[in-house]
Amino acid sequence: LEEEKFHARQGHGFAAERANNLYDKITRHDAKIFGDNNALNGADRIVDGMEIQSKYCKTGSRCINECFSEDGKGVFRYYSQNGKPMQIEVPSDKYDAAVAAMEEKIKRGQVNGVTDPTEAKSIVRKGHFTYE
Repeated sequence: LEEEKFHARQGHGFAAERANNLYDKITRHDAKIFGDNNALNGADRIVDGMEIQSKYCKTGSRCINECFSEDGKGVFRYYSQNGKPMQIEVPSDKYDAAVAAMEEKIKRGQVNGVTDPTEAKSIVRKGHFTYE
């Protein structure tokens, strides 16, 4: 059953993905769950044509570290079909910390094709819900 995912280790992420998707649909966006195909480094959702990877973790830095190989020490893993970084959706209450963490990753050269740390705000997307 699909609901069994909610009880798994990353269940809060699956729940957040669906809650954000429902919110986007209610607010008249073209939104659909896409990640159920389990494609490696693929999008979880597509909203108005934008590919989104959802990361709902206890801290903003953890949300961002999960997007990089080698537990945060390696390179960014999520790119859209156009070659640009995919948007990373994080809990609304972890957004500022996630942006700061992404800025550091960009400064360290861990995001291919991105050198300006201010671009972190266009990569990190504030989710409609908090972690709790």
